[in-house]
Amino acid sequence: YEFEGWYMVKPAMRTLMLPLSEPEEIRIEVIERGTIGDITLIARYKYAGYIQLKEESMLGMYHAEIATTIPIEERVSYDEENPVYLLGVFLGQTLENLRENFINDNLVFLDANENVLTESDVVATGRQIVVYGEDGSVLDRVHIVLKGDTNGDGRVTGADTNMLLNYISKQGELITSRLLAADVNEDGRITGADTNMLLNHLSQQNKFWPDDIESTLRG
Repeated sequence: YEFEGWYMVKPAMRTLMLPLSEPEEIRIEVIERGTIGDITLIARYKYAGYIQLKEESMLGMYHAEIATTIPIEERVSYDEENPVYLLGVFLGQTLENLRENFINDNLVFLDANENVLTESDVVATGRQIVVYGEDGSVLDRVHIVLKGDTNGDGRVTGADTNMLLNYISKQGELITSRLLAADVNEDGRITGADTNMLLNHLSQQNKFWPDDIESTLRG
């Protein structure tokens, strides 16, 4: 946890016309000379273990139920049962390049088997970003999703199309991160439309990313 500051509690007030108001907390730097009466101070701490994107990042972090993504407005807790997924990375993006999108300086990148990756490795569906505590416990974890990479090898090829077709025909299953990668048109469903978009990307008729993309930061 990281110290955020001291807050002074302003007592609740009652007037003849209005009901009792709620106590108010005011952040303070110093207590002014001449302050009279009892003073209640509260020390506020914020959880500093969360993986956080910079404001200029074009990436997004989401909770997901199958292929329905729910944008995260504010992290309130780390819950392994409710994973967080990172969307918006591009094909061939190195982990060194990806690291520039985060305010954290203690990120560790892992493969799907939790082996540590190097900065020169590239993004792939199922790879993870982790923050560890001093005792080795996981403070936060985010799962990477690369659009179209349904088999998690960091490439977008005919093998991904086959996995997508097998899922649609109910001949195969996909875990959540791969389902998100398969929803290439981002409509929350896995259908033939996704297959067509994937085939168009492979044939270079309508590529997922521009050829000159170098970063997921604005400006």
